Amino acid sequence: MERILAIWRGAAASTVELAILDGRVERAVFTLGLADHAAGLTDAVLLLARSDMTLQAVPLVRMTLECGVTAAWLAVTPGSGEAANADSAIAHARLEHAMEDLADPLGRPEREKARKAEKARATAANRERGQTTVTPGINGEAKLFEQRCAAIDGGEWFYPYYRFLSAYSHGGPALLEHYGRAIEATEDNPLGLEYDPQRTFEAAGIVLAVQAIALMTAVRAWDDIAPGHSIRAQLDEVANDMGAVFELRRRAVS
Repeated sequence: MERILAIWRGAAASTVELAILDGRVERAVFTLGLADHAAGLTDAVLLLARSDMTLQAVPLVRMTLECGVTAAWLAVTPGSGEAANADSAIAHARLEHAMEDLADPLGRPEREKARKAEKARATAANRERGQTTVTPGINGEAKLFEQRCAAIDGGEWFYPYYRFLSAYSHGGPALLEHYGRAIEATEDNPLGLEYDPQRTFEAAGIVLAVQAIALMTAVRAWDDIAPGHSIRAQLDEVANDMGAVFELRRRAVS
């Protein structure tokens, strides 16, 4: 991870040239931002891991995996920038509506009517103009992480590990199972349960390996679409030492 970070920071110190993909700049900008965020998350993960807090770092690893997969998806998927923009606009609208409803709950029914009417007008206007959006499949991938994982060739392992990380990223049973364990019941402890706040996180090695691969995926996605591929040779050297191959392609539709 430190080697990848050093490569990324060296490249980011210079002026960045953006590729124009699909006649637009979004895919390049989004991929750059995701790679840079993955690097920042890795700094945080390393800080926690060195303090023997890898379990507490799991939500950051999960987010890094999201960044890596989404960056790869953007790099290999035509139309993904427009789809990501559309999904972002929906998310912003939902947030705005939620805050409006929080501030004025009594006015929500009337606002809901106005929102539905506006949506219907926009849909009708687009139909009259003959406008089409990106394919429904790409729109679905922009919205759903599982679909983005499936869209990447060889990316079938991404989503299961994402679910594994998710189990430790919420206040749910996985954390209870980590801190508590069954022991022989005694008169003093009839429940047969031991609580150990200092219990070793047995999956720490797996979690850090996922972090390294997610970071490499994000940075490689950027280099794949960057003019000149300025850090390709350095990344390939690290990948070789990792015993991994990073060739990002969109999965062929059978």
